[in-house]
Amino acid sequence: MMKMNYQFNFGFHAFSVPSAVVDNFLRVATETQLKVLLCLLRYPDNPPDAAQTASFLKIPQEQAEEAIEFWTNFNILLEKNDSGQNQLSFDFFASAPEQKSSSAPMSSPEPEQKPSSAPEPAPPAKKLKEYDSRQELMKLSNADIVRMAEQSPDIMKLVRESKKYYLRDQNPTELRSLVWMYEYLGFPVKVILMMMDCCQQLGTFDPRHLEKMAAKWWERGIMTVPEAEKKVKELLDSYTYQSYLCRIFELQEKPTQSQKKFMKQWQEAAYPEELLRYARDLCVESKSKIKFDYMDAILKNWSENNITTVAEAEAARKAYLEKLSYFGISGKISPAAEEQIQHWLSIFSEEMIEYARKLSIENTGKETVTFSYLKKIFTDWEKANVRTIEQARTSDGKKGRKKKEVKDVILEQEREELGKYLKLVNRFDDADDIYVKEDDDES
Repeated sequence: MMKMNYQFNFGFHAFSVPSAVVDNFLRVATETQLKVLLCLLRYPDNPPDAAQTASFLKIPQEQAEEAIEFWTNFNILLEKNDSGQNQLSFDFFASAPEQKSSSAPMSSPEPEQKPSSAPEPAPPAKKLKEYDSRQELMKLSNADIVRMAEQSPDIMKLVRESKKYYLRDQNPTELRSLVWMYEYLGFPVKVILMMMDCCQQLGTFDPRHLEKMAAKWWERGIMTVPEAEKKVKELLDSYTYQSYLCRIFELQEKPTQSQKKFMKQWQEAAYPEELLRYARDLCVESKSKIKFDYMDAILKNWSENNITTVAEAEAARKAYLEKLSYFGISGKISPAAEEQIQHWLSIFSEEMIEYARKLSIENTGKETVTFSYLKKIFTDWEKANVRTIEQARTSDGKKGRKKKEVKDVILEQEREELGKYLKLVNRFDDADDIYVKEDDDES
């Protein structure tokens, strides 16, 4: 180190700093951790608490508490009990974590060489269990993190370059997470940074989500930079498409996982925007709200019938509505009724359906076809295994003859009852004539 000709101005009030802080932590401690320590060292006899320190530094109290915890874990800060109150004191002879000895405290120790890119692990025999992975993660102590960062330029680079994604100094838990991804899962630093950048662009950046993404990539063998680039592009394209659909569907809330699955299918199918909008309009018209499963059924129907434009879709819809009116349905149709119609079309010929329509009009006396009556006819035909027009006419003729026979019997019974009634009436008329004759003789 080059010598410089300068001296300290002790005309100002000075305070001591443990040498271990400079020798072993200056390279690895965060800016916030160092600032908090200096604030506490300024008043060694009565150190400020976390709230006062946070207020002075204008940082969240949580960050001040995490910094105090960091220095406490390495015995730079000691907790003591004085009259029942917990206070902080300083160990100015604190020993540093185990590390390779060095002749000069400020010289960088020889780092343990690590391949620039981690070797791709063998395909896992089973999925990475979330709780197992978390347990491995929590085994790392703060001393482990400091030692790893000192010995590995890659970890040091990871800690420094990842800071921009947190927009603050990482807390111990977040540092453990980064080291876990590098050491335990074997991801190269660049791939971890690509994951973080992807999460930030997706708007889902937080340590827990990052860990889940890392576990999924590890399970699927996405370990190299080219594989990561491909996966990131896929995720961002999907996110962009989801945002695009949310805009054209005018969705106010974030899509659910189920809706995202439909969106992914539609993206793969490459449906035109005009068809997506038209499917949405038909869905709202029928269901009074957006239902992704209903829209998916519409889009799949169009795809199966090679419908690629709104004009073709409107023509198909017009034909569909005409088909419904042919069966006596106007307006909305229930899924059950639609299924019945498709079933009838599959087993009855057009001639039989037309014959059923004719019977419906004749027997109901209405000018239009009645769906409920058609349903009765088709159900009777299906039960009787009627499959041709001849069988239908014969079945209808038998029913007609049977009805006529029943009607004739009823008429005969009515005639007999009427004859009896007339005889009875005649007897009363004859009796009235006798009484009238007797009255005439008396007079």
